[in-house]
Amino acid sequence: MSKDDDIDEEIKKTRLRLERASSDITEKLELLERRLRDTVERVKLNLDPRYQVARYPWPMVGGSIVLGFFLGSLGRPRAEDSQPPLSVVKERKLRGVEDSLGAELAGLKGIAIGAIIKLLVNMVKQAFTHPGDARHAEHSAHNGGEPHERRLEAGKY
Repeated sequence: MSKDDDIDEEIKKTRLRLERASSDITEKLELLERRLRDTVERVKLNLDPRYQVARYPWPMVGGSIVLGFFLGSLGRPRAEDSQPPLSVVKERKLRGVEDSLGAELAGLKGIAIGAIIKLLVNMVKQAFTHPGDARHAEHSAHNGGEPHERRLEAGKY
């Protein structure tokens, strides 16, 4: 073998090593990219409150109660430190009763309005199906149907 053949052979071997190294690096980069994507997805899941509540419902409820109690007690003065005067307590109770009665009255208003609307609808129906309208009953009977009044009475039941 000549010196040129040895050099060519060495160049081929070096190229093969470089190609293998390049493919190894590409595979490792792809693996690293996949692992990084998986890690990011896991972090997103761990920071997602819906996922955590679905996965650990009772600890999340307990933690919420404790956190709410803690945060609620931060801004409120203690009962021993400052008690409101008796007139303020009475006024608050009266306001609570008024609010409760207001809600009850709103419900009753809704029921009354519903009853009035139903009554008006029935009156309008009755006005359009007046039994003295013989022409309409005849026309219906001539077209193969029953008189209009009979159909409505059957529809009531």
